[in-house]
Amino acid sequence: TMEWVELTPKNIEDNNGFKLVQIGFKKNDKSLGAMKFIDSFDNKSLISFDNVKSSANFPDSLFKFTHPK
Repeated sequence: TMEWVELTPKNIEDNNGFKLVQIGFKKNDKSLGAMKFIDSFDNKSLISFDNVKSSANFPDSLFKFTHPK
């Protein structure tokens, strides 16, 4: 089972197409378990996460950050 956190846009006009995002955390270890997305057409998408590893080490060279102007 999971505990869910619900995110809704502050401004319905500036929502990037989403009405609602829910993030589910597993009750046993509080790790990320799933994300649900509901778009402005009421389409629903579910992404499930298994075997999530926190504190994984990735070299900085894998990422590129471009500072916004």
